[in-house]
Amino acid sequence: MRNLIPALVNCLLPMAFLWAAVGIAWQMGDGILAASRFVIWLSIALLGVSLISIFRSHFNASVSDRIVWLSISLSGLALIMLFAQLHQAAGLICAAPICVQSESDYTTFETSLYFSIVTFTTLGYGDFQPQPDMRLLAATQAILGYIYLGLVVGLLIDTGARRD
Repeated sequence: MRNLIPALVNCLLPMAFLWAAVGIAWQMGDGILAASRFVIWLSIALLGVSLISIFRSHFNASVSDRIVWLSISLSGLALIMLFAQLHQAAGLICAAPICVQSESDYTTFETSLYFSIVTFTTLGYGDFQPQPDMRLLAATQAILGYIYLGLVVGLLIDTGARRD
């Protein structure tokens, strides 16, 4: 019972917040971009703070590693899904020389999810680009991906060091 409160506060509530943001964005559909830029950026900042809270709980050793890793995995997935919804609402630009599909093929959720994963993992194939007004948002997603990957590697090293 003693570890339940830190797990709830540090991992489960922030993860629930991330998934609530995904659910709200899903319900808003294309209307998500009608929200003010301030609201979108504030949400992303709160998502970042939530993610840091989850990672921090590992180093405090107040939460079991299973809960931390579950929260980290689901939170990363939530961030990818949230940005995919934002990119779907705005649409993407096909920059590849082989773009022969219709324009509507670049606003599907599958294409937006692909772009979100490629941006979050900072692969950047270059076949799709965000709309000009979404470039800063895509750059923010790439920065979050860098931070996320760095924190995951740090957790893996710390977890391995604890076993010795």
